Amino acid sequence: MKVKRQFSILFFVGVIALFCFDVEAQKGAYTDGKAAGLSAEQTAELKKLNAAIGIPTYIPTGFKLDEMKIEEHPEPELVGYTLVYRNAAGKSFMIQSINDGVGDVSEPRVFGRNTYFENGVQAGYTGDDEGGLFVSWMGSKERYQPKGSLQQLYSLVADKSDISLREAVKVMASLRYLQR
Repeated sequence: MKVKRQFSILFFVGVIALFCFDVEAQKGAYTDGKAAGLSAEQTAELKKLNAAIGIPTYIPTGFKLDEMKIEEHPEPELVGYTLVYRNAAGKSFMIQSINDGVGDVSEPRVFGRNTYFENGVQAGYTGDDEGGLFVSWMGSKERYQPKGSLQQLYSLVADKSDISLREAVKVMASLRYLQR
């Protein structure tokens, strides 16, 4: 009986260690963009922005970067971009980044954390008839931002049936800053 209990404890510790390794697969606050599926051209475009660029290092199985949009604003202090991920079944989610005017999830249901960003990870549903999923805005931490760059805010948006709350939290917990 004692051996069986020790085996159960070891198995449980092993499962926890694998989960932690998966979420923290990208060590440190910075990434080269490859895990996010960015091409060399897309990486170069994002690096031109005067902002802290946060991109995921974990993408759910079957999803690939389908589109990257950089919003053009008349004021140079406004920076925004969107990364859209899609799978073969047409399900999608997008990561938005902006440094002006945002809202939050009114009733978060799943929580997580990302030590390199402010505000934690809070996911919930939008409450409208559309059944949208929303991960509340997280802010870049000044100590990890490129010197002289603007602070950014990051969120994940999807249809409720396209990605689970847990997967959305895992994506946002994997955000890292694009290396300059």
